[in-house]
Amino acid sequence: MGALAFPLPYVAEDFVFQTVALGPLKIFTQIKFCLKNKPELYEILHCPKYLHNNELLTSMDTLNFFAHVLEGVAFMFAGRGVS
Repeated sequence: MGALAFPLPYVAEDFVFQTVALGPLKIFTQIKFCLKNKPELYEILHCPKYLHNNELLTSMDTLNFFAHVLEGVAFMFAGRGVS
């Protein structure tokens, strides 16, 4: 079993995650996430491969997806003076 580690002092409940549908077919290819108390501070990740697969939690695609999201969270905070 694993865990997601968000930057301290944040926990998963401090964030809002939503899929973004693009194009004429309205296919979900992006994820937008932000802090609940600072919605102006957000990131958008482009990850169509991960959003279209229906994988097991133990698959490499699932692990790569979570790593991608956490990298985006870290980038959202980098150099922005958020605490």
